[in-house]
Amino acid sequence: MSSIIDDIVKKVECEYLSDLRFHRDKWNQKLENAVNDINEENYDLSEWREFISYILDIDIKNFETLKDVHEAKEYIIKRLNTKKD
Repeated sequence: MSSIIDDIVKKVECEYLSDLRFHRDKWNQKLENAVNDINEENYDLSEWREFISYILDIDIKNFETLKDVHEAKEYIIKRLNTKKD
């Protein structure tokens, strides 16, 4: 089984994973669409936390309060909608 990060990179069709983090202005809409399209149940909560931490560049410890994968998916979608850097 592939990781959430691998699957998102494929869906967004960016060349480098770092593009999603450092060039979010270019990739944000595709990233948001990719997150919306994936089945959150295909990945465990720790993967979601790692993905969110990487994309948002926020310490993973900040996401220990996320209770389940659905909440994690909703969190990243909300952040992508509100913080378009």
